[in-house]
Amino acid sequence: MAGIRPDLARSDTRASHLRGALALPGRLWRRLRRGSRPFGEPPPVGRRVAATWRPPRYTPPASPPDPAPTVSVIIPTRGSVGPAFGSRRVYVVEAVRSLLAQPSRCPLEIVVVYDDDTPADVLEQLREAAGQTPLVAVAFAGEFNFSAKCNAGVAASSGEVILLLNDDVEARSPHLVDTLVAPLYDPQAVIGATGPKLLFDDDTIQHAGLVYTAHGPRNALQSLPAAAPGPGGALQTTREVTALTGACLALTRQVYRQVGGLDEALPVAYNDVDLCLKIAATGRRLVWLADAVAYHFESRTRAGTATAAELSTLQARWGSGPHRDPLLPYERVRRHLLRP
Repeated sequence: MAGIRPDLARSDTRASHLRGALALPGRLWRRLRRGSRPFGEPPPVGRRVAATWRPPRYTPPASPPDPAPTVSVIIPTRGSVGPAFGSRRVYVVEAVRSLLAQPSRCPLEIVVVYDDDTPADVLEQLREAAGQTPLVAVAFAGEFNFSAKCNAGVAASSGEVILLLNDDVEARSPHLVDTLVAPLYDPQAVIGATGPKLLFDDDTIQHAGLVYTAHGPRNALQSLPAAAPGPGGALQTTREVTALTGACLALTRQVYRQVGGLDEALPVAYNDVDLCLKIAATGRRLVWLADAVAYHFESRTRAGTATAAELSTLQARWGSGPHRDPLLPYERVRRHLLRP
């Protein structure tokens, strides 16, 4: 594998000095408990107020800046074929088609990082799907490493904004890219990264932000109906979260470079959590956008297994979280996960 800039390779050195800025449960949790967030009051404490708690709402800008920045869409793939909505598809091809079918003010650059065993006809279909949109194909050899593939894609890209995208994601909401990009340029808030509401193909929640607790990171409110309010209306509220999934995550190139990119010591799991915590350590916020929606056919292109070693690496670097995630403290109060 060639072409990866040193600053986008393993981020152990950067993580070492960031550890002091963000130790869990440490300064981040204390800062959040004090309520030093720009979007509202700190979450209340105790079961009695669970019924009235509401997540701090963030109102993003209506559109990206003018002129709109170029967005490099980084898609790691091996050209897998599988089912979605009752039919079989080449996931990466449909991911590109669905993204380009949505109107966007931001010019796009598609960067596909493909395994050396990716079928040649998949690459040809990608060229056809991209049409006039610039397409960069980056060959990747060796064992699967999501972090390394994304870093290779970023190194080969040229856009001002980076959009990490799994190949088994399908854009659903119009102006998806613009919606993800606009908060990154909000002059009223320091936003480091954004992510959309991701749904399984049965229209239940796959991703509504990640929580980080003493049990480790996990997807919040997973498998609830997409139209459910969630605790305090959290599923329908654009809000700050502790971390976002790397399946669809937007950030500027400046931020990606500043935090050292994705850590290649985390090849499969928790690399997105680590990236988000590094971003938070710089004082930037992570925002989940309730109005940006896409489907994610999770783990259909590769087994979604997290190793104990990866969790150990993450917790050795950042520590264990609190009993409850400060930004979604009532995530597991089931009676308040109201269904539509």
